Amino acid sequence: MFGILLFIVYILLGITLSHILFERKKPTVRLWLGIVFGIVGLMWSHVPFSFITGFSIGSHTCGLVLFIAIITAVGLAIRKKRGYFPNPLKDFKSTWLKGITASDRWMYIVLIIFMALAVILLSNHTLYEIDGGYYTGQATYGDMNFHLGIITSVAEQETFPPDYNIFPGAKLDYYFFCDSISSSLYKFGTSLRMAYILPMVAAFAAVFAGFWILADTILKSKKKSLLAFILFFLNGGLGTFYLLDKEKFHNIFYGYYCTPTNYRFKGDGETTIVWTNAIADMMLPQRATLFGWMASLAIFYLLYLAVFNRERENFLPAGILTGLSPMIQT
Repeated sequence: MFGILLFIVYILLGITLSHILFERKKPTVRLWLGIVFGIVGLMWSHVPFSFITGFSIGSHTCGLVLFIAIITAVGLAIRKKRGYFPNPLKDFKSTWLKGITASDRWMYIVLIIFMALAVILLSNHTLYEIDGGYYTGQATYGDMNFHLGIITSVAEQETFPPDYNIFPGAKLDYYFFCDSISSSLYKFGTSLRMAYILPMVAAFAAVFAGFWILADTILKSKKKSLLAFILFFLNGGLGTFYLLDKEKFHNIFYGYYCTPTNYRFKGDGETTIVWTNAIADMMLPQRATLFGWMASLAIFYLLYLAVFNRERENFLPAGILTGLSPMIQT
């Protein structure tokens, strides 16, 4: 319970920071960047203290205080510059409901559809219990074991930087913040399944929204943004028509490692069909890719504003976010 509360608090603080920095941007942009800032804040704020006290509840408490202090300092600096403190709670209707465009409404429709898919996949691919046994899908068959091991070991060993649980005594040579965010929730009493899924749900939303907002900013067309979104997240090809043969179609569901994304069989000659879907084979199993795309889309958006829209003040948050990203995904 406390882990879920901690996560919600960080998301709300991230949205507050986003509103302070980007008060003049439309609500969808502020909400999206707020989710990104909140997740990155939870990943990083405890680090200075974890070096001293280990990966502990105490270091996370100090990290939360530090994150609040940073947001307060940024707010005071903005107030000095603008003459007032941007308050995200002031006049909710004018702050969060005005400025929503037709493209934003399209984005919300797309988000509902794709987030439903993401939640379903996360639910039935993560420690899915049937008759006393745990099940997963092919996409997460190996990756989830690796990530779950890191999540639990980081929380339980409390060493920071953590040791690699498979090779005790050796430092974990992996960009582990995609997992340590779940370790934080797990540390505060959240179930392992919920600690695994909850940050990924938020990251999925941030990636989908971030891609749409970046595409809409560059292309300036909701139809072009929709096409770009579909081409990127429903990537693949028409090769699936080759699999409509009765025997091949049967193997998709019952053959081992014979999904349309990775289908190897022999007929008259050796035939191989392999393509990687962005959602099923990357965002779902590869947590570092998911959180890495979340951060990089925000960086690209801020850089685009700074370079092409001459909004030079965006170089600083883009630079800070870039500096924090290598431990999320190289």
